[in-house]
This record gives sequence, C-alpha cells and structure tokens, in this order.
Amino acid sequence: MRAHQQQLQQKVAMHVSPPKLLKGKSKELSVKSSVSTRNEAQLLRKRSHREAHESSIAQVRLRQEQIYVQNAIEGKRMRKNKEQMKMLMDEFEKNYKWTYEHSVRIGELIGMTFHQVSKWNWDQRKKRGIPTERIKKPANA
Repeated sequence: MRAHQQQLQQKVAMHVSPPKLLKGKSKELSVKSSVSTRNEAQLLRKRSHREAHESSIAQVRLRQEQIYVQNAIEGKRMRKNKEQMKMLMDEFEKNYKWTYEHSVRIGELIGMTFHQVSKWNWDQRKKRGIPTERIKKPANA
C-alpha cells in the first residue's frame, strides 16, 4: 500500500508544472501579390492555431490526470457531475454495449478514465437487468 502511494506521489510530482501554451511564430511576410506567399501565410496561421489548440487540450488532460491522481492519493471519491451523467446516459440509451474504443472516447470527452466509464456501464446494465457477459469471440478453426 505504501509503495502504491509513493508511485502516485511520484506521478503527481512529474506533472506539477503544466507545459506552457505553444504560441505560433507569426513571421512577418512582405506583402506580395503572388498566390504562393498568401497560401504560405495561411498555412502558417493554421499551423499556429492548431499547435495552440493541441497544446491546450494536452494541458486540460494533464490537469484532469493531476486531479485524479491527487484525489487517489488522498483517498477521495469523485462524483460525476451533471454533464458527465448526461453524456453517459445519452450514450447508454443509444447503445448499451460499448467497445473499448468507445469507452475510451467517452472518457476523454468527459474527463473520466476508461475504468470509470466501463464500470459505470457495467453497473447500469446490472441495475436494469441487461446481460453483462462479455461477447465471446469465435475460435479460429
């Protein structure tokens, strides 16, 4: 148990300072009438916006992981908020048999781990009397 807490604390320590947003370098381009120069400028702007967006997503995921790990160290249980519950219920009503990829995607969207999402799905199926067995893959003959 002590070793597990030390591992979690080390993981938190690694993520203490989140990386700063990457800002795209706006290069001064001389105004030319050529189409290629305008296209290059548009590509640079798109690339800098994409890098900033990807960096902000990475920061959000890192912060979510920090919170999750910190609460795990403290032994706190995190309740699902209204948005998370709405997303889980909507997805469950569409289809209650979730694949691994589907559970991971839902977890990323609502800030939960794969295990939390799949456990919620399992509990809902048990609660409603829906079979919870795994689908067995046919053996290759």
